Amino acid sequence: MDIEKDILNYLRRLNFGASSTEISKNIGKSRITVAKHLEVMRARGLIDFKRIGMAKLWYIRSGRANIQSTVVYSDLREEKKLAEKLGRDIKKEIEEPGFILIFSSTHIDPKKFFRYFRKKFTEKTKIIGCSTCGEISKHGMTENTVVAMAIKSDHISVGVGIGKNLKEDGVKAGRVAAEMALNDLEHDFSKTISHGTTVGDILRLNLFFAFVFPDSLSEQEENALKGIFEVFGTRCPILGGGSGDNLRYKETYQFYNGEVYTDSILIALFALDCKTDSISVHGWYPTEKSAFVTKAEGRTVYELDHKRATEVYASMIGMDEQELIKRKNIAVVDNIGSKYVLSISDIHGNRWLKHPNKAYKDGRITFFADVPEKVVVSLNEATPESVLKSTECALKKIRKRFKPRICIIFYAIGRRKFLEGYNACDEEFKIIKKYLKDVDFIGFYAFGQQGFTSTGVTGHRNQTVNFFFISDELLTKEIP
Repeated sequence: MDIEKDILNYLRRLNFGASSTEISKNIGKSRITVAKHLEVMRARGLIDFKRIGMAKLWYIRSGRANIQSTVVYSDLREEKKLAEKLGRDIKKEIEEPGFILIFSSTHIDPKKFFRYFRKKFTEKTKIIGCSTCGEISKHGMTENTVVAMAIKSDHISVGVGIGKNLKEDGVKAGRVAAEMALNDLEHDFSKTISHGTTVGDILRLNLFFAFVFPDSLSEQEENALKGIFEVFGTRCPILGGGSGDNLRYKETYQFYNGEVYTDSILIALFALDCKTDSISVHGWYPTEKSAFVTKAEGRTVYELDHKRATEVYASMIGMDEQELIKRKNIAVVDNIGSKYVLSISDIHGNRWLKHPNKAYKDGRITFFADVPEKVVVSLNEATPESVLKSTECALKKIRKRFKPRICIIFYAIGRRKFLEGYNACDEEFKIIKKYLKDVDFIGFYAFGQQGFTSTGVTGHRNQTVNFFFISDELLTKEIP
């Protein structure tokens, strides 16, 4: 609830706690209302009190990350006014954030905006993000807007790196960005150890994760991941989304500390000693139809079962081959590419969806992700109901096992386009808002996502929504 958030944000600014009267005065709520919420929050283990004479002095319990966060939003189009509004709204809650995550439509000039926005904060605040195909926050699933999340906590640190010339050499760009991010990262885990974290906790749990924002028009996401693995190894959880440009397919942008890049990959490497959780879902289900990839290179499939790829794919979805070729851009026409996607299963049983893009007269089909040769691909279908159910089941599962404070969302644009075809986008946002009503969340529509599975495999995804959660609870010896 907003009142609880206001109480926590006020108490985080204090060293010795405050009385209910002081709290009510500073957050603008009645003392009776505040007193009720204080007792509920105490029962949930968020806060406690100590008696000073006859008064109760409320404070946040130890063992918490004391995360300060806020999400702001605007649809202003004039860059200077937009920067002033967002900067002002952030500073109302957090004077000097540790970092700001920002997702922006390309309805504004990003260079002009960040020239003004960077000046609103000191160099201690790192500003990272990218351009999008649409934005997500508590204000809705929007377009032609800018959304930002500001975060401050002694228990969360971030190192940032940028790799340029992504299209020319994706592996090198990923490696350079990862090395830069690793060298930029500073974190003191002793703050957690003092709260009871054991050596076993450190060994068993991932204390690092990385957000990646590649220029999706480079089509180098898979190669960039190879470069990142050279530096981080394969055990560091990686989540991300390809930057977009409102589906113009011309130029996308990555943002770092007031500078705007293109044809690049941005990496934000986080070190944190509070609990995290994540989940990835899509809602597409496999059919009995499959084929063997007999000729492919990168994101282009030439042959399936030694036949023209268009012939086999058209047969799988019950369409005439020439009609499929006539439509060519099957990614967006009549939801063909969005509804009927192919998938590859890895050795752990994880299904990786491959979204078709275009069909050509010579029989080839391009995809939004690499499709290797000599693998079996299965046809997957979806209904609005199956997609919405996947989201609700995932969030319900998370809320049963975890208490998130913050959520970052990477959402496939193909998924949105599919739901738009059935006027169901609003329904999915209602589900997200229902389960994240007490959580600060932000996200964007991406050209493909990078994500990891429960078995630790990381790769490039299509049609998926990735949720990453951060809790206010610190790691402790009670963690299994």
